[in-house]
Amino acid sequence: MFQMNRILLTSLVFTGLVISVPAQTTAKRNPEVAKRLKEFTVMVSDRKAPKDAEAKKIIDWAVGLYPNMHKSDQQYFAKEIGRTIRSPRITRDTRNDGLYRAIITALGKAGTNGSRELVAAFDHRKFKGEDEWLTLRAFMLEHLGRTKDLRQVDFLLKVAMRDPVDALMASAGGALRHYGDAKLSLRKTIVKDLHRKFAEVYDNAHKNLDTGDTVRQTWERRHSVVADDWNSALQALTKQQLRGANAWTRFWNKNKDKNWDK
Repeated sequence: MFQMNRILLTSLVFTGLVISVPAQTTAKRNPEVAKRLKEFTVMVSDRKAPKDAEAKKIIDWAVGLYPNMHKSDQQYFAKEIGRTIRSPRITRDTRNDGLYRAIITALGKAGTNGSRELVAAFDHRKFKGEDEWLTLRAFMLEHLGRTKDLRQVDFLLKVAMRDPVDALMASAGGALRHYGDAKLSLRKTIVKDLHRKFAEVYDNAHKNLDTGDTVRQTWERRHSVVADDWNSALQALTKQQLRGANAWTRFWNKNKDKNWDK
C-alpha cells in the first residue's frame, strides 16, 4: 500500500529536500563532545538526585555545535542521547518528562542520525503499549517528521494509516507536512495514501444515521482527532488551502496527474 520501492527510489534521486543537518566531511573530531556526553550520562543516571536541568544544557550545547561536528561526533551524540531515553535504568514519569522531550527535540534536529533513534524509542517496550506515554510517543512522531529523513516516510504513513490509537494516527499524518518541499513524485505518493485514509475515516463516521451506534461513534471520534493534523499535512504537500476529506478527494481526482507546483 505504501509503495516502499517507489519511495526508496525517490529518495535516491531526490534533490529538492535538504536533510536537517548534512554530514560533515571537513570538521575534526572534538574531544569535548565525548567528555560532555559522559558528564551528561552521569547527571541523568543519578537516581537520588538527577541533574536534568544541567543535562539539558549539555544537549543544547551539542545541538548548537551539531551542524559543524565531525560526522562521527554527530553519530555519537545521537546514539548516546537515544540510548539514554531507552535505558530502563533512566526513568522519569509523565509529570517530569522534560529530559525526554529535550532529547526528542534534539534528535529531531539531527537528520538521519536522529530519525533512527526516534523510531527505536517510539517502538521501545519502555513506552509502547503504555497509555500514559501516548502524548510523548506522538511528540516523537512529530519530531521524526522534522528530521525530513526520506527513509521514514513509509514509517509515518504506516502509523497514520494502521495504528489503532487515534492520537498516534493524527500525529504521524501531521508530521508528513514537513515533507512539503520534497519532490512532487514523493508528495503525490503521500497524498494518494493519506487522502484515501482520510476519506475512509470520514465515510465511516457518517454512513450510519444512528448516532447511538458505537462503531460509528468510534469513527466519529477518530475523525475529530485526525482531521486538523491531516488537513495541515495535505495543505503543505499540495500547496492548496482545502479542508475536509471530500475536498481532498475531489482535488486528487482532478489533479493527480497535474503539476501542483505550477
